[in-house]
Amino acid sequence: MEGKSSYYQANLSSAYQIVYGIHYSKGSGFVKTKHHPWGRAEWPTDGENATPGGTPGSGGDGGTLTATLDISSQVDATGGSCGKQDRVYRGGASGEPRYSVMIESWDKHEEPFGGHSWGWRYLQHAGFNRHGKTAGGKSDYWAYVTKSGSSASSPAGRNGDPGSVVHAGHPLSWLHRLLLNELLERAKNSYLRGDIERAQEKIAEYAELLDIYQSLEAWNELEEVTKLELGRIRNEIAGLLARLNSHLDYFGNPAGWVPLLSFEVNRTIFDNEIDRAVEVLYLYYWLGEKTRDDKQRVEALERLQVKLKQEIEDLKRRYGKTTEAVPELELQASRISNEINLLQEKLQNLEEELRQTAEKQLEEPWWKTGLKIAGTLCSVVPVYQPALGAVGGLMNLGADFDKDNPWKTITGTVDIATAFSGARVSQRKEEFELVSKKVDTKSQEFKALQSARSLQDVTTALSKGLEGVAKVMAERQAPKSEVDALLRKLEAESEEFKQLSKEIATLLERKMDFAQQLASALQLVTEIPNAITTNLLAIDSAGSAIAKGKQVLNDGRLAMHLGAMERRAKERLLKYHYYLAKSYEYRLLKRYQGQLDLDRVFTEMEHLARLNMQSDKPYQLSKERFESLKGVYQDALARIAEEIFTVYNNDPPELSAPRRFSLTLDEIGRLNADESITFNLMNLEIFGLGEENVRIVDIEVERPEVSIEDVGERRLAEVDLRFEHSGVSQLRQAGRVIRFYHAAGEMLTPTVWGARYDVIDKIITPIKPSAASDSLLRSLLKSDTAASLMRYSRPAAWADITVSREVKADMGTVIRIENLRLNVTYDFTGESPGVRVLHVKAAPESANLQPYFMLDRLDLSGRSDGRGDFYRAYKGLPTMVQIVAQDRCGRWRFDQWTDQAGNTLGKRPHLKLEVSEDRVLKAVYLPAGWALEPNSVNLRDARQERTVNESA
Repeated sequence: MEGKSSYYQANLSSAYQIVYGIHYSKGSGFVKTKHHPWGRAEWPTDGENATPGGTPGSGGDGGTLTATLDISSQVDATGGSCGKQDRVYRGGASGEPRYSVMIESWDKHEEPFGGHSWGWRYLQHAGFNRHGKTAGGKSDYWAYVTKSGSSASSPAGRNGDPGSVVHAGHPLSWLHRLLLNELLERAKNSYLRGDIERAQEKIAEYAELLDIYQSLEAWNELEEVTKLELGRIRNEIAGLLARLNSHLDYFGNPAGWVPLLSFEVNRTIFDNEIDRAVEVLYLYYWLGEKTRDDKQRVEALERLQVKLKQEIEDLKRRYGKTTEAVPELELQASRISNEINLLQEKLQNLEEELRQTAEKQLEEPWWKTGLKIAGTLCSVVPVYQPALGAVGGLMNLGADFDKDNPWKTITGTVDIATAFSGARVSQRKEEFELVSKKVDTKSQEFKALQSARSLQDVTTALSKGLEGVAKVMAERQAPKSEVDALLRKLEAESEEFKQLSKEIATLLERKMDFAQQLASALQLVTEIPNAITTNLLAIDSAGSAIAKGKQVLNDGRLAMHLGAMERRAKERLLKYHYYLAKSYEYRLLKRYQGQLDLDRVFTEMEHLARLNMQSDKPYQLSKERFESLKGVYQDALARIAEEIFTVYNNDPPELSAPRRFSLTLDEIGRLNADESITFNLMNLEIFGLGEENVRIVDIEVERPEVSIEDVGERRLAEVDLRFEHSGVSQLRQAGRVIRFYHAAGEMLTPTVWGARYDVIDKIITPIKPSAASDSLLRSLLKSDTAASLMRYSRPAAWADITVSREVKADMGTVIRIENLRLNVTYDFTGESPGVRVLHVKAAPESANLQPYFMLDRLDLSGRSDGRGDFYRAYKGLPTMVQIVAQDRCGRWRFDQWTDQAGNTLGKRPHLKLEVSEDRVLKAVYLPAGWALEPNSVNLRDARQERTVNESA
C-alpha cells in the first residue's frame, strides 16, 4: 500500500495491532484526492456482561406442633430449605485484538492538515481508553484496549422460618373415646383369632392409661358423656383382662371345654340365633351403607332404640339367674381359705416335730425346705395346660422365704380365695341389682344418659374388683402336671408327709374346680352390667342423632355404637357356632371343619339392600328376603349334616348296654360313716378293652340291702344316693385319649344321677331333672323336634364319680347300707376291625406312680412312649413290641411285668411281647428305700428324655 512505510512510524509495542489505516494522495493529472484504505474502520468490541440465574424457590416455614407432652428436644421444627442457588456466570470475552489503533497518513501532494507536505497521525475516537506517547516521546497516540464482560452471581433463595412446639393439654388428652374404641376393637380381634399375648399386652396398656387418666384433674373437666363412654370402655377392658388372666378363650371357656348341652340342642340354638342375628345385622348394615334418606334413617334408629330397650330388660331378668352362684362361691372361698390356714399350720407343726427328733445329719434334711414348699403349694391353683395363653411353670417356691421368719412369708401369700372374698362381689352385685331395677325403659321419664350415669359407679366397682381377683389367679396358676410331680417327689422323701400330701392334693383339686367356676362367674358378673350400660349409651347416641334431623349419621359417637352393636351381633352368632363346633367334636371325636363365611353373608346383604330400596321400609326384610339371607348361614349346618351322614354311612352305629357291679365293703362302710367315695369306672376295669368311646347314659341303684334301727314309730326312713360326675371326661378311640371339660361357662352344675330308697316300703325311685326345667329348656329351643332331642351330652365313663349318701329319718333312727349294687347303662363304639389295644399300667395303683415307658414301635397315633397309665393301639398283622420301663421311680424300684391276672411275664425292665389281641400289661414296683432321687429317670439302654402328652 502506498504510504505503508508510515505505519511503522507508529513506533508502538508489538502488542498493539493496527486494525485500520487510510492514506490520502493526489492523483496525477487531476485535482482529485484519492483514498487508499487498509483494514476496516471498526474497532474491536468489548465482551458482554453476564446475565445472572433466576432466584431459587423459598423454603416453607416450619409448622406449629401442639403436643400433650414437652417433646421440643425431640422435634426438628426448622423451616424448609430453599432451592439450590445457581452458579456464577462469567462475562463475555474481550474482542480481538485486545490492543488496537487506527491511523491516517498523507503525501506531499496533498496538504489537508495545515500545509504539511506529508504526515500521519492516530485516529481518535470517543471509545479510546488509552493515551500515551510513542517511543522517544515524539508524538501522542490513541489506542483502544477491549474489556471482558462483567461476571454475574445468581441470587440465593430464602429458607423457611422456623416453626414451634407448643405444649398444651395434659399427657392423656389424646385418649379420645373414638380412638380408644378402635384400638380396643383391634385388640379384641387379636384375642378372637388366638393371638393371646398381643391382645393381653395391648388391653393391659389401655387399662393402665385409663386408670391414670381418671386420676388426673383433667378428668373432671371432660364432658359427662365422654367420661361415661371412657368408663364403659374401661369396664369392658376389665372383663377382657379377667378372661385373659384366667387363660380362657374369647368366649370365656378353658382349653378342651365342651358344652354340657348336646350337639342336637346346640345345633337348634345356633339355628334359632340365626333368626335373630339376620335381622339385626341387616339393620346395622343398612344404616351404615345404603340409604341417603334421613327420614328413613331416623325411622330405623327409632326401631333400633326399641330393640336396645328390649335387650336391656332381658339382660336385667337374666342377671340374677346367671350370677346366683356367687354366694356359694364366696362360701367355697371361705372354706378354702380356712383349709389353707389349717394345712399350713399342720405343716409347721410337722416341721417342729421333725426338728426335735432329727439326729445329727451330714446333709441338709429334706424337710427344711420341703415342708415350706408344700406350704407355699397350698396357695397355687393347678390348671390343665391350655392351648391358648399357656400357663408358665411353677415359680421358685423356695426363693423368696424370709430367712428370719419364712412361715410369715408363706402364710401371707395372697390366694385366689382370699382375693375373691376381699372383692365383696355379693355386696356389689346386690348394689347393681338395686340400681338397675330403677332403670325402667318403658316409663315416660326414662332417660338413657341419666340411667347410664347411675349404673356406672357400681359397674366400675364390680369390674375393677374382679379384675384384681383375675390378676391374682393368673399369678398363682401352675400346670397340674408339675404340681402333681412335686407332691409325688415330696411324698417319696418321707412317710410322715404322706397323709398331709393327700390333704394338699384334695385341697388343690377343690381349688382347681373353684377356679374354673370363679373364672366363669367373673365374666358373667361383669358382662351383663357392661352390656346394659353400653346399650343405654347407644340409645342416647341414637337419640342425639335423631334430634339433628339431617345428616343423622354424621356423628362419630353414633357410628362407634353402631359398629360395636354390629360386632356384638356377629360375636353372638360366632359364639353359638363355636358351641356347635365344640359339641360336634365331643360327639364325633373329630375336628370340626365348618366355618361361617361372613364375607359371603355381607355380599348377600348388599344384594338384598339394593332390592329392598323400593319398599316403604327398606330397613326391614320381607319374609322371602329374610329366608334368602338366612340360607347363607344355614349352609354351615348343611355341611355338618353331610359330614355326619358320611360318618354313619361308613362306621357302625354306637351301641348301648348295661353293666352291673357292687360297691366294696370298705366303700359301703365309708358311706355309712357319711363320707363320700370316689371311683372311676374305667379304672375299675368293668369295660372291655375293645369298648371305646364309653359314655354314661344312666346310673341306677338295684337291690340295695339296708338295715334299720329305730325307736318309736317309723314315719320316715329314706336314703338318698347321689352320683356326681367330675365334669372332666376322657374318651379313648383307637388308642388315642382325648380329655374334655364340661364344668365351665353358664352351666356350672356337673352331671348328677341319683336314687331315693324308701326303707319302709322298699321302693327305689330315680332322682332326675324336673319336668319344669326340661319344659323350660325345650320351650327355648323353638323347634318341632325339641320334645325328642337328647338334651345333655353324655359324659365319659372314664372320669371320677363321687358317691354320697344322705339319710332322711326320724330322730334316733339309724339306717345302714349292707350291700349296694349299681347298674350303669352306657353307650360305646366297638373297636375298629384289625385294631389291637395295649393297656400299660403301673402297680400298685394306690401309689399313683408315674414311671416313664418307651416302646420300639409307633402306634396308630404316632406315639412310642407313655407315662403312668396309658393306651397304645396297633393295626395289621400280630405286632411284636418291645417296651422298656423306668427302673427307678422315686423311692420305688421296678420288680416285674405281669398280665391282668397277675401272671409274671418278665423280671427285667425290658420286655418283648406279641400284641395279637387286646392286652393289659402291668409294671409292678416295690419300695426301694429312701436314698433314691425322686422322680429319677433311668431307662438303662434308653436314657434320652422325651416329652409325654399329659392327656395320654
